Amino acid sequence: KHLGQRRDVVNRVVDFFSLHSQQGNKFILTSRIVGYGQVKPTVEGLTECTLVDFGDEEIELFITKWSRAIEIAARGDTPVAAQEADRERQELLAALKRNPGIRRLAANPLLLTVLALMKRQGVNLPERRAELYEQYVRILIHQWNLARGLGRSPDYLPDPNQVLKVLAPLALWIHESSPGVGLVQEEDMRRHLLALFREAGVADEEAAAHRFIQDVRDYANLLVERGHREYGFLHLTFQEYLAGRALAQQSQQSIEPVVQALSDHMEDDNWREVSLLAVGYLGVVQQRDEAAGAVLQALVERQPGPPGAAVVLAGEALLDVWPGGVTENSRQIVVEHLHKTMQERTIQPRLRLRAGLLLADLGELPPDLDEFVPIPARPELPYDVGYDFQMGKYPITNTQYRRFFD
Repeated sequence: KHLGQRRDVVNRVVDFFSLHSQQGNKFILTSRIVGYGQVKPTVEGLTECTLVDFGDEEIELFITKWSRAIEIAARGDTPVAAQEADRERQELLAALKRNPGIRRLAANPLLLTVLALMKRQGVNLPERRAELYEQYVRILIHQWNLARGLGRSPDYLPDPNQVLKVLAPLALWIHESSPGVGLVQEEDMRRHLLALFREAGVADEEAAAHRFIQDVRDYANLLVERGHREYGFLHLTFQEYLAGRALAQQSQQSIEPVVQALSDHMEDDNWREVSLLAVGYLGVVQQRDEAAGAVLQALVERQPGPPGAAVVLAGEALLDVWPGGVTENSRQIVVEHLHKTMQERTIQPRLRLRAGLLLADLGELPPDLDEFVPIPARPELPYDVGYDFQMGKYPITNTQYRRFFD
């Protein structure tokens, strides 16, 4: 039935296009990707294109034009406006280069616009991803509430914290039930919402679930209807962050649920970001550094999954939240296990390499970095150089190379 309705709509649009394009009118027809292939129009004069994420060149061009347009609107087309626009452009581009988390979101035009607005309004862009994503999510919820509130009484607008209490467990459920895809059917989502509202003690969970889905369809910019009665998050990053947030919130009484979840999904690429962001939310957003540190200590001590995998995950999480985020004692314990993992020959080479790179990223240098190994002369060997010499124990590091210039 619904497919037939969609075909009818497409046929009417094509008839409208065919009639009015003859008078020289220009048309842009847009559609969600989900379901498009089933009703794809075939008509002369239409060229099909797919919008893709911004690359580095498009991001830089957008920021350049955005900064100039904003400054001209505020100050007029003056040399001062040009100077301020260039400063704003350089600071935004520097933030992108410095923070992979910001760069990942900036590929989406809407999220790049939000980033530019945050910067324009004087918001300090956090270096740590969990903090950055929390700000993004709250801004998008605020915009969602503004759209909801048009023509409605102010008491209709829910508290953002209450919205997050629904969105976070919903994101975790979507991540569990639709790994790698992130799309769920409306009826399945409605049933899950009923359970969430019932657990929260909402008086009329049926009405609450109905209104939530209606708001998503009409106003939302964070959780969106991607196809006919199919829903998903605007960007996978938000699904991952909110799923990690939901995991972290399960640690109110004990860290065990978090440790168990991270252990169950060890070495699962679909859960890597969720695991890291769960620790980030605990240690950075909630500022529960002892709890976050206890999660990392449990991972390195219990070693779930292949040998070394839990230590590498703990090291990546540590890098994500440091400085701060975990206690100094927890940091030292993770660092010690990274050293052991790097040197243990029975562990997979890729994990040993990753452990070593993490130690470098964390600023850890071997205590014998500057030691030399004596190499005695060996005349009986064909490649002997004929005299004793000493060789550095390690390849030249960035730290040693910097000394050359300093």
